[in-house]
Amino acid sequence: MANIAQYETKDGKLRYEFYLYVGQDALTGKGKRVHRRGFRTKKRGHFSSV
Repeated sequence: MANIAQYETKDGKLRYEFYLYVGQDALTGKGKRVHRRGFRTKKRGHFSSV
């Protein structure tokens, strides 16, 4: 499941970003995440994370 958050750009526009846990790194054992931002709507951010 992705964590979706809202943030504000420097010029005052609202955008959305998500963090998605994708599992552990086989070599280090540390968790891996994907982070993407810049979506204009929450719906677009959610569908991009799936």
